[in-house]
Amino acid sequence: MVVLTNLPPPTEGVRYTEKNTVAVVGEKNLGDGTLYIAESCVAWTNPGGEGFNLQYPSISLHAVSRDQTAFPQQCLYIMLDSDITDKESSPADTGSGSEEDEEDKSDMTEVRFIPQDNTALDPMFQAMSGCQMLHPDPEDLDSDEEGYDDEDPSQPAEPMEVGQFDDADAEK
Repeated sequence: MVVLTNLPPPTEGVRYTEKNTVAVVGEKNLGDGTLYIAESCVAWTNPGGEGFNLQYPSISLHAVSRDQTAFPQQCLYIMLDSDITDKESSPADTGSGSEEDEEDKSDMTEVRFIPQDNTALDPMFQAMSGCQMLHPDPEDLDSDEEGYDDEDPSQPAEPMEVGQFDDADAEK
């Protein structure tokens, strides 16, 4: 269960706002609200002022998903590196899969933001990419200095579709 709290939307460093955006956390549709992509966090609030925010260090992946066989609506897809849902286990859940599979699923949460206007997906992705670059993964900073010298960090990333990969990835 995602806990919605009375949460004022971010006011500083807001790079993008999209009204009429449905939030789906895990399997739970939280309804329509406003998405805020700020330099400090990604926040969503419903018309009653309740919402949640996601801190960039907890975001493992974000992408535009247009594959309606994977999910019925086009959306901004976010994978969190922790489980923010309260899944109740039932007796039928025990022994139905490997322990490793269950651990992998419990350590992440899928969040989808579905704007009323699908043309907002690319600007939403661009804003998130810019803000995500402000919060580099500390493990990446400690790794070898072999980087992506051909990429200009001042330029926003091009949106990639879920399941799509860059030509450079194919060479690895």
